[in-house]
Amino acid sequence: MKISVSHIPPDGLVQEYSAKAELFPILDDLIIQGDYVFSSPVQAHLTAMVLANEVVDVNGQITTTLRMDCGRCLEPFEHTLIRKFKMGFVKSSGTDTAPDEDELDIEIREEDIATEYYLGDVIDLKNMIQEQVVMGLPQHPLCSDNCKGLCQSCGNNLNLSPCSCSPTIGHPAFAVLKGLKT
Repeated sequence: MKISVSHIPPDGLVQEYSAKAELFPILDDLIIQGDYVFSSPVQAHLTAMVLANEVVDVNGQITTTLRMDCGRCLEPFEHTLIRKFKMGFVKSSGTDTAPDEDELDIEIREEDIATEYYLGDVIDLKNMIQEQVVMGLPQHPLCSDNCKGLCQSCGNNLNLSPCSCSPTIGHPAFAVLKGLKT
């Protein structure tokens, strides 16, 4: 998953990559922790173009399929992750040093976030691809937008069948307040 900058033609380079999620260190950690199961390889379709001053503009799309548990009903489901991206790679002189104390107080701009640095003639895309996958992971995975979840009393999956529990109104900790008179 590397691009040689000197081999990018003037009209741009189109590349396709496909790799198992286990080959990416951060994604492998997620798999080992049991948070996600990748049902398909991580696929990247990208276009690279050399701009002025050896800046390489890379944009494209990352896709993969994950199996995860719904946050409401706890049932496993498949989720297709599609993440479009645009990243600029700037050639580093190799003599860059750590920022001074004054430089740490500078506000980060949006274009700074979408900028990476490379040394020599080769850009390694592995970190960028795994970052895009991680940023595309759902924070609250749901099997569907209208998932009814589980019954708070008996734990029945309300998507499969209704339960006969009486609905609880309010939080049980506040039940004692019902007897108070105003």
